[in-house]
Amino acid sequence: MQARMKRPVMIVPDAMQALYALGASAKKGGVPSRTLDLVHLRASQINGCSLCVDMHARDLKKAGETDERLFAVAAWREAPYFTDAERAALALTEAATRLSDRADPVPDEIWDEAARHYDEPALAVLIINIAPDQLLEPHQRHHQAGGGLGPPLSGTGQRGHRYSRARARQIEFKTNQYKEVSMTDGIKTIIYPVKDIAQAKKLYSKLLGVKPYMDEAYYVGFSVGGQDVGLDPHGHSQGMTGPVGYWHVNDIKKSLQLLLDAGAQAQQEVKDVGGGKLIASVKDVDNNIIGLIQSP
Repeated sequence: MQARMKRPVMIVPDAMQALYALGASAKKGGVPSRTLDLVHLRASQINGCSLCVDMHARDLKKAGETDERLFAVAAWREAPYFTDAERAALALTEAATRLSDRADPVPDEIWDEAARHYDEPALAVLIINIAPDQLLEPHQRHHQAGGGLGPPLSGTGQRGHRYSRARARQIEFKTNQYKEVSMTDGIKTIIYPVKDIAQAKKLYSKLLGVKPYMDEAYYVGFSVGGQDVGLDPHGHSQGMTGPVGYWHVNDIKKSLQLLLDAGAQAQQEVKDVGGGKLIASVKDVDNNIIGLIQSP
């Protein structure tokens, strides 16, 4: 079936950037990433988004989650596999996702139990993580007819196996398409082009109050409060006219191609700056430089 419309976040100016910023901020605050993944999976189950359930379950499995816990998320109250803190987060997720089910959607006992395990910043992170699921998952169903994963994989013999393989490819395509919303983990690295790397290293060591974790003739890197600051002696020759923010991505080649397909111009091809760390950059239509970085 044909999609009813393009994705709203691709149509409304700056909507995607706002989602990126929200996603980056929602990772701060002291809530374990595994707990946040469980929250997303449970919200997706309640919202009935089969694509989202498939995506979040795959993410959890890739992160090392056990089958027992994955299979039991929907029945976490009766399962013995979850910590008290995870149970509090899942209870808050269910209440905040089913706001219209009762007059008092988030009772004091649910909130108080969550507050017993999470301080105010962590509670804010939980709520910020639950909220986008209510935006993105209903939108996934509204804008795209036939957006679910369809019937379960079944069938025997050659025909059944062909169907299973076709459905697996379709699921993988849809999952990757949906994940475009979270292509990056945000800007965590800023690289400065420098002409005298020794002098620049001395200056930034004083400014940042730390020694570089990487000190090579071709690159000097500092790490402060989760933020990387790099010095590149070849930056000017590669077209850098000032500091460039680098977006952290999981697959730099794929992310670079997505930007080029969207109209960006190549600024710097994928380059290994040492230790398996890869960088690349493009220019947007306004000649702003967008950096990409992939950690080993």
